[in-house]
Amino acid sequence: MKKKVFGRVEGLETPAEALVKVIALDRWLPKVATVPVGTNAADLDKTVTAVLTDGSLIDTDVVSGPLKDPAALNKEGGRTEATGKLVDDDREVTATFIASSKKTTSSITGLTVGDKALENFESGKTYYRVSLPYTGTIPSVGAQTTGYQVTVQQASADNGYQASLFLSDQKGDLVQTYLIQFVKEAPALKRLEVVVEGKRKLPLKIKY
Repeated sequence: MKKKVFGRVEGLETPAEALVKVIALDRWLPKVATVPVGTNAADLDKTVTAVLTDGSLIDTDVVSGPLKDPAALNKEGGRTEATGKLVDDDREVTATFIASSKKTTSSITGLTVGDKALENFESGKTYYRVSLPYTGTIPSVGAQTTGYQVTVQQASADNGYQASLFLSDQKGDLVQTYLIQFVKEAPALKRLEVVVEGKRKLPLKIKY
């Protein structure tokens, strides 16, 4: 979101105008962490990641509250939650912890744009540009993964029509971000009229 701000420059009489981009909290990346069986509650990671409306990220610490079921961390597949408050903030964030010593594998096989797979996808390539017709709508995006937690920020005017896909591992740590920038093509020009002073209109046909 952009807003105009009006004021005066110190020492000058001329009024000033500035266009300010307003950035706000969009969402929190889900905190769902798999930890080894027997992990002590005091050793749990207390960092959470916020996604802002422009697609940027901010990490912040949480003053963690007590686990609902501390004993759940002592058995395979045990699951418990903790709700904490941000440092210097009253907002609450809930984290889920799953106890497991089993090894898991994670992979990503593709990204989707609308109902189609993104062409030329490579797991190591994290930025893509997708052209759209001038009158086209911005499609939703997604990811085809195994073992990853996926959070998607769809493209909008607030983030410059750039969609972001955040992949977190089983520990809840952000490991990869994929960006899809949508670019609308210029409108097609089919006819151009040139007016010469004192002369009639001269139509020019545009060939493709």
